[in-house]
Amino acid sequence: MTYFSVEDFVGNGALKGILPKLLEEGWDDVRNLKLMKSEDMDAINMTQQQKDALEMRSYLHDRALMQYGDKLEDSGKSLAKLLELSNDDLSAQFASEMDPNLYREAMGDKEKMEGEKKPELVPHISWSSRLCAWINWFSESDTKLSEEKIGGKENEDNDEDVHYLMQYINDQQQLELQFTSNKNTVLHVAAQFGNKKYVKIILEKSPLSSLLCCLNIDGETPLHIAVREGHLDIVKALVGHAKRLDHEEVESGGGAAMEMLRATNKDNDTVLHMAVRNPDNVDVVEWLAKEDPEFTHPPNNAKETPLYLAAERQHNDMVSMILKNCRSPTYGGPKGQTALHAATTDRLKIESTKLLLEWKSDLIKETDEYGWTPLHYAARFGNQYGVKLMLEKDKSVAYITTDKEGYEKTALHIAAAHGHVSVIEEILSQCPNCWEMVNSKGQNVLHIVVDTEHKKVMEYIFKKSWIFHLINQKDIEGNTSLHLLATFLEVGKRDIWRELWFSGDRLATNNENVTPINTLLSRTKEHNPIGGARNIVSRDQELTTKIRKEERKKREAQVKEEGKAWNKELKEMADTHIIVAILITTITFAASCTMPGGFNSNKGSNQGMPLLLGEVAFKVFVITNTIAMICSISSVFLYVTASVFYFNEKDNVETLEKRYMVASSLVVVAVAALIVAFITGSYAVLAHSLALAIFVCVVGCISFFIYFFELKKLQCEKHTISFIKECLEGMVENVKGYGE
Repeated sequence: MTYFSVEDFVGNGALKGILPKLLEEGWDDVRNLKLMKSEDMDAINMTQQQKDALEMRSYLHDRALMQYGDKLEDSGKSLAKLLELSNDDLSAQFASEMDPNLYREAMGDKEKMEGEKKPELVPHISWSSRLCAWINWFSESDTKLSEEKIGGKENEDNDEDVHYLMQYINDQQQLELQFTSNKNTVLHVAAQFGNKKYVKIILEKSPLSSLLCCLNIDGETPLHIAVREGHLDIVKALVGHAKRLDHEEVESGGGAAMEMLRATNKDNDTVLHMAVRNPDNVDVVEWLAKEDPEFTHPPNNAKETPLYLAAERQHNDMVSMILKNCRSPTYGGPKGQTALHAATTDRLKIESTKLLLEWKSDLIKETDEYGWTPLHYAARFGNQYGVKLMLEKDKSVAYITTDKEGYEKTALHIAAAHGHVSVIEEILSQCPNCWEMVNSKGQNVLHIVVDTEHKKVMEYIFKKSWIFHLINQKDIEGNTSLHLLATFLEVGKRDIWRELWFSGDRLATNNENVTPINTLLSRTKEHNPIGGARNIVSRDQELTTKIRKEERKKREAQVKEEGKAWNKELKEMADTHIIVAILITTITFAASCTMPGGFNSNKGSNQGMPLLLGEVAFKVFVITNTIAMICSISSVFLYVTASVFYFNEKDNVETLEKRYMVASSLVVVAVAALIVAFITGSYAVLAHSLALAIFVCVVGCISFFIYFFELKKLQCEKHTISFIKECLEGMVENVKGYGE
C-alpha cells in the first residue's frame, strides 16, 4: 500500500482546517489517525462534517482510492450514502474523475451471497471488532461456498475476499495489541468460529508466540476458545504453530506449546477442563491427553479435576481417554470427593465406575469430608450395579461406616433410609451378616425402615429369618422398633406394619419407662399417663404441674388477645355511635329552628312566636327535642374525650369502657326522645285532622315496643344495669374532682 503523509491523507477537504491541531495533539501518523475514537474526536472539537470526512478517507485509504478523496468529499455525501449509489449514478456524478467499476469493486459492493450482506469495515469502531466481523462472515460463507464448485474451482469471490483480508491484515501492525471489548484478539475470534484458513493467515502474520498466549477478559487463550467450541483442527493448528516456534526459539528457552496446554483461565480451568464439559469433544480430549501425558491436570477453583468432571457427567469415552493416555491424572472433586464418588451417582450408567475401579481399585475406600465412601453414594442413589461392582472388588467396604461423629452409618442403613430395595438385596447377598450393624444412635436396619416408613423395604426384610432378632433390639434411648412404629400405626388396618406390631414385645420399656402401647394410646387419649404403672405417681405430679403452668400461660395469652379484640370492637362501636349522635344533633337543631306550625308574622308582642305555643303537644315536642339534642351532644363529647383519658390513665381499659357505656346510654335516650318529639310535633300540626294525627301517633309508638323488649333484656342482665350505675357514679365523682 502506498505511503501517505498526514497532509496527503487529509487533502484539501474539511480536515485541512484542523491539521495543525491534529499534529499538535500527536496525530502525525496515518495509521493512528485512522484508529481515532469518538472521544478523541470530541477532545479536539471535530465537527460532524470533519468526522464524516475522516471516516470516508479512512475507508478510501484501506482500498487504495485516496486519489478520489477530495472529489468524493466535495460531493457532500456521507460514506453510507456513497455506498448506496449504483454504477449508473457513479458514472453520472464522477465519470470524469474516476472509473466507476474500479470504485465499485474497491468499495466492496459485491453481489450478496445468498441474501447476506458483507459487513463494512467502519474505522471508528475498534480495529479488532471490525476484523472479527469479517472473520465471522467469512467463516459462514466458507461453509456455503465449499459446496459450490464452478468448473472444478472454488468460487472466485471467496478467493478475492481472502486476498482483501490479507491486504487489510498486511496494513496492520502488532496484532496482539488489538482487542475487542472483551479483550479478545483476532486469533480468539477466528478460533471461536472455527475457520482454520484464517487462523493460519493470522498466525503467519504474527510470528511471535505472544498472540498465542494472549488472554481475554476471562483469562482464556485462543486455545481455550477452540477447545471449548470443539474445533479440533484449530486446536491442532494452534499447538502446531507453537511447536514450530519452540523449535525456532529452542536456544532462547521456547516452551510456548507446553505453556498453552497448561495455561489456566480465571477459574483455574485448563484446556482439558473445558474439553470434558462438551459431550461432543471426545476426539479433542483424546488429542489433548496424548499431547501432554505427563501433566497431572490439577483442580480448578471449584476443586474439580478434568477426570472428576468427565466422571460426573458420565462421559465414559472421555474417562477412558484420560485414564489411557495420562500417566498420573489427579482425580479429586469438591468436598473431598473423588471421580469414583461422582461416577456412582448415576444408577443407569456404570461404565465410568467400571473404568475407575480397573484403574485404581483403592478409590473404593477413599472418603469425602463427610466420611462417605463411593459405596455410600451408590447406596444413596440406588445404584445397584455400582454397588455390585464395588463389593466384588472388596466386600469389606460394606462394613465401613461414615466417620462423621454422630452420623455413623453403613451403606445398608443408607439404602434402607431411602427405600432402595434392590441395593439392600445386593448388599445382603454379598455380605449376609451386615444386618447386625447399628448406626451412631444404636439403631439397626429395622429401626431405620420403620422410622422412614418405607413399606416395600419392610415387606422385603420381614421375610428374613433374622428379623425377629431385630424387633425387640433397643437403641441408645431404649426404643425398640415398636416404639417408633407406635407413632404412626393404624391398628385397624391390615398391612405389614400391623404384622410387625403383633410380632414384638409391646410392653418393652425405653429409658423413660414408656412402652409402645403407652406411645400408641398417647396419640388418642389426652393427658394419658405415658409411663405405665411403674412411675404413675411421679408422672401424675409432673403432668399436673406442667398442665397448670401451660393453662396459666394459655389463660394469660387468651386474656391479652381478648383485651386487644375488645378494644378494637369498642373503637368500632364508638365510630358508629358518633355518627348516629351527630345525625341526631343535626336533626334536633334543624327542628328547633323550624318549629312545627310556623311562626306568628303579625306585628305585635307575639310576633316571631310559634303559632302552636299554647298546645300541650307542642310543649312536649320542644322538651323532648331539647333532651334529644343535649344527650346526643354529650355523647359525642364523651366519645371524643374518652381516648384522652385512656392514654392519660396509662392504658386503663376499664375507664374507656365506662365512658363508652355512658355515651352509648345517652345515644339511646336521645333516640327515644327524638321519636317522642316526632310524634308530638306531628300531632300538634295535624290536630285539626284527628284521624290522621292518631294514625301517626300509633305508627310512631310501634318503635317503643322494640325499645321495651331490648331494655327488658338489659334489665335481666343485672350486671349491665349495675355497670351503668357505676359508670354514672364514677363520672359524677370525676366532675366533682375537676370542680375542686
